[in-house]
Parts: sequence; structure tokens; C-alpha cells
Amino acid sequence: MRIDNIILIFIVILASLHIIFEIVQFVYLRKQKNRIIINNDYRIWGIFYYNPDDQRIIVPKRIPWLGWTLNFARPSSIIFIAIIIMILILGMIK
Repeated sequence: MRIDNIILIFIVILASLHIIFEIVQFVYLRKQKNRIIINNDYRIWGIFYYNPDDQRIIVPKRIPWLGWTLNFARPSSIIFIAIIIMILILGMIK
């Protein structure tokens, strides 16, 4: 199998997972409206948590069962993401 086909399959799988995630999130938000704190004041594009007043680096997501996210207002979270991206790039080069 050619590498182009593998990349295409990977992109299709990621896109499908993203669509499924969005549908589940929409359904869950409608059912659990009163249990979810939706505060988009500290969200960039509704995705990235950015609150300079919050000292935490790792914060819970808007929907608790989805896990945790980073506070991108903290410099250490930016460094953490940069290190992960560098590791991925170095892994692709070798």
C-alpha cells in the first residue's frame, strides 16, 4: 500500500472521529444543559481555554467526562505543546 493511501485513510478516520465527537457533544449538551458550565468568556474559538487569571495549567473541559485541557494563558502549557510537536516532527524525520 502506498504512503499516499495510508495518509488519506488516516485523514478520513480523523475527520470521521471529529464528526462523531461533535455529534456526541451536541447531544450531550442538549441533555445535560444544567450540569455543564458553558463559559465562553475564557475560550478562544470556543476550543482553547485562555484565562490569565487562572493559575492552573491543566483545567477540566466544559464537559467533565471529556477530560482535561490546558490553560493556554500559562507559558508552561505553550512550552509543553511545543515539546510534543517537536517530538512528533523529529519522529517523522527519522
